[in-house]
Amino acid sequence: MVIVIDPSLIDALAIDRNHEAFRHSCRSGALKASMWALSRRWFSTFFFKTDPRFWFVGLRPLTAERFGIALVNLVPFGLYFLLAMGALHGGLSVAGQSAAAEYVFNALALMGGFLVFLALQYAVLFLTGQLLTPSEPLNTIVMFQFVPLLLIAALISTYSYRRTASYVPGALVNAFFISWYVVAGQATQFAY
Repeated sequence: MVIVIDPSLIDALAIDRNHEAFRHSCRSGALKASMWALSRRWFSTFFFKTDPRFWFVGLRPLTAERFGIALVNLVPFGLYFLLAMGALHGGLSVAGQSAAAEYVFNALALMGGFLVFLALQYAVLFLTGQLLTPSEPLNTIVMFQFVPLLLIAALISTYSYRRTASYVPGALVNAFFISWYVVAGQATQFAY
């Protein structure tokens, strides 16, 4: 499988940066990260017949049939991550933080709300025997996957921001990663 990133998309998003080095950095960073992730995934599947799992996050291979669906999902996830990472690195990050502090605070900014809600859900469950939202118990189970997914998104975004001084490459890689995760791991209800 070959991933092609349209250079015009990078160029359109890089309006505030008018030099070729920035555009080249965005293109090569997004392409390298995408190819690295796909090659690791392919290697694991081909040689070991396994899929890498981290907690509830299981990355399945992105089949040819689902690749088209992933491209459709790439648009809304791309818009979300461009807005979210722009806010994270443009307004929430503090200049002069150490690298470790930046990684930790950015991760907590993205996944902290889910961690707090899960802690409240289980504290109420252990104290009273019922969930905080007893009419929707499945939502708590589904919510578990948001913690590691947003942690991964924060790490990717922070790393790319520190390397390129722009939130755009991290947002694009995160959009592709989440599109891949959602499409490859979900049951399809109709033929594509």
